[in-house]
Amino acid sequence: MDERAAVMRLKMEKNFPMNKSRVWEILSDTDRINRAIGLDPVKRGAVAKGTAISRTLKSSALGLLPMEWQEYPFEWTDQEWYEVLRDYSRGPMSTFRSGIHLIDSSYEGQVQTTVQLYSNVSPASPVLLAPIKAIAKKSMKKTPRSLHSV
Repeated sequence: MDERAAVMRLKMEKNFPMNKSRVWEILSDTDRINRAIGLDPVKRGAVAKGTAISRTLKSSALGLLPMEWQEYPFEWTDQEWYEVLRDYSRGPMSTFRSGIHLIDSSYEGQVQTTVQLYSNVSPASPVLLAPIKAIAKKSMKKTPRSLHSV
């Protein structure tokens, strides 16, 4: 299978009756978001010395399938957007790029923030495309719910 054909591109957009700084405060706490969507805790591996631009992390999918990945530094602009890239050496995915964009908006004169979520996921095997897509969609739907739980 062509690697580009195997990339799943998922997007979601939702409005929240909060200002951007409050939405950013909640969604930029990625450990909290991971817990909210049901991911297992992440174990941080050894940090490379010198000019390393990534770190090794470990977790498991659904508490069963071990995963290990290189995570590159988050790219971000405060209260605007962030994005992360992970290259997996173990687990159901080969790459994962995900992020958010926050946009000021309003509804009937009330301040709102439009949250755009996106994920580009490449499964480790074409056989995993359908199950990973289902899990990724479910996880993506849980992310905005964390804004209601504060």
